[in-house]
Amino acid sequence: MASRQPYHGNSRKLVLAFDVGTKYSGISYYILKPGGIPVIQGVTRFPCQENIGGDSKIPSVIYYDQEGAVRAVGEEALQESTIKKAEDEGWTKLEWWKLHLRPRDMASFHTAVQVLGDFMKYLRRCAKTCIEETHASGSDLGRPVQNNTEFILSHPNGWEGPQQAQIRRAAIIAGLVPDTTEGHGRIQLSDQGAIVVDAGDVTIDISAYSMTTVSPLSLEEIAPAECYLQGSIFVSCRAREFLEAQLNGSRFGNNENITQMTDAFNRTVKLGFSNAQKPSYIMHQIRHYVAALSEPSVNAIIDAVELLRRTARKEIRIVFLIGSFAASKWLFAKLQAHMHTIGLEFYRLDKHMSKAVADGAIAFYLDHQVNVA
Repeated sequence: MASRQPYHGNSRKLVLAFDVGTKYSGISYYILKPGGIPVIQGVTRFPCQENIGGDSKIPSVIYYDQEGAVRAVGEEALQESTIKKAEDEGWTKLEWWKLHLRPRDMASFHTAVQVLGDFMKYLRRCAKTCIEETHASGSDLGRPVQNNTEFILSHPNGWEGPQQAQIRRAAIIAGLVPDTTEGHGRIQLSDQGAIVVDAGDVTIDISAYSMTTVSPLSLEEIAPAECYLQGSIFVSCRAREFLEAQLNGSRFGNNENITQMTDAFNRTVKLGFSNAQKPSYIMHQIRHYVAALSEPSVNAIIDAVELLRRTARKEIRIVFLIGSFAASKWLFAKLQAHMHTIGLEFYRLDKHMSKAVADGAIAFYLDHQVNVA
């Protein structure tokens, strides 16, 4: 990609991109300054994660009390003190809520739109705090750009008019923008370009797009999107099932040992494995080939790419791999070999893959905006 050009606007502008995921969520941003070269940055400090260092995502978890008020969000919701208080006071914990239109155990006013709005309000507050603490002039930034902040909100493949309208409504509930024509204009919904394989913890989303114009940059979908439940969490599930079968009846076959070995697999083997001919060892020298555990995910991606190539209205030449599961050496190597075999260029975003969606959304915005006179 060619170097970005300086921003030609007359005043400073803050651009925030929210990637609200099923399990984790992240934020990317840029402070547009007249004459400045855009550099995408990320929020890496969140409440209760200060000592972890460099975290670019928080859990998509939220607690409500019995009156429907938000009591804890993100990593705060996973603290022992929060869990104890939630049990004592009857709070309701929501996780994986993005998959549900309306949580069954919540009051009627807590629709998915309301929960999304509450969650984005929290993300906005985290972004504000991070920017103020990170930049020398951060504390002076808020008021000048309060009405000159634009928001880029990512959304799952296949979400069309009604769902996009709900996202915009959630942004208003969150207080990101006012419910006015001007306010609506400060919200942009983001998608991806070319064939993008977004390999996450739970799902693998695969989209095909074509660039219709270069300036301004414009993309159109050229094939129906595909989504598979074959993210990295299912590799972990298959590893646990393998261990349970191998250790059944042995002194290591209890739940505690199986859980410890599965955790060890997740930490040291799952993403670092790269050679199918070399066995990987987990606790107690249990040997198995990780390739067999990852193969269903690899095959799902290959099948989807082939399907999109057949159904796309235009020729596909390039594939991008993003998402947290993209860190898997085995996944990348297998896909790279296949894509090259069929004549496709194949790339992986090596830096900050866990927030590639948010970074990609803001990159799309910047590449569209910085050349505006």
